[in-house]
Amino acid sequence: MAVQRCTVHKHRNLLAHAPERLHEEISNDYRDMIYAATRGEVETRRKAFIRKWRLKSRAVADSLEEAGDKLFTFTRIACTSFLTAYDDGRVIAPCVQPTIALSDRIRHPNLWQVAGA
Repeated sequence: MAVQRCTVHKHRNLLAHAPERLHEEISNDYRDMIYAATRGEVETRRKAFIRKWRLKSRAVADSLEEAGDKLFTFTRIACTSFLTAYDDGRVIAPCVQPTIALSDRIRHPNLWQVAGA
């Protein structure tokens, strides 16, 4: 069974390891990495993130590395392999990263779809 770490919680954890003045830059780099169009782009941006943040804030880079591949499981699962159901009856359709709460999502025109919305 594949395990996917929550990308929202990891993002919050990265911010907790950095001074507030770096939060926007970390958020932009993290978003670019997580929402890259292909698995290869995600991996390229992951390496760039670690390289950059190792110099700017080692704790941020260490935190991302701690998450390991489980933060990027969604890149190895076909879009049709999962649906996510919520207690209030909402169902997230295929091609949605299943571990991010709707309130925290940044809509991406090619990836985010909510069934019945």
